[in-house]
Amino acid sequence: MSRIRGKDTTPEKVVRSLLHRMSYRFRLHGKKLPGPPDIVLPKFKTVVFVHGCLWALAPGFGTRAVALQRQPSRNQDWRQGQNRLL
Repeated sequence: MSRIRGKDTTPEKVVRSLLHRMSYRFRLHGKKLPGPPDIVLPKFKTVVFVHGCLWALAPGFGTRAVALQRQPSRNQDWRQGQNRLL
């Protein structure tokens, strides 16, 4: 759990890139707002919360992500059973 980042995650960067290409002006991580939101569009009085996938082995997440993920060396039989439940 210590490797889970709260800011600048990959899904957040993708959304920011799309907003920037569409010429929207935004602020990051509005500290004065409750939440705090990931992206703030002050002109439109709008906030964006980006939620990424916590379960990297979930179906449809892509084989590249599974290949890059660090696999634990202990309890592999149990872990394979857990991955099937996803």
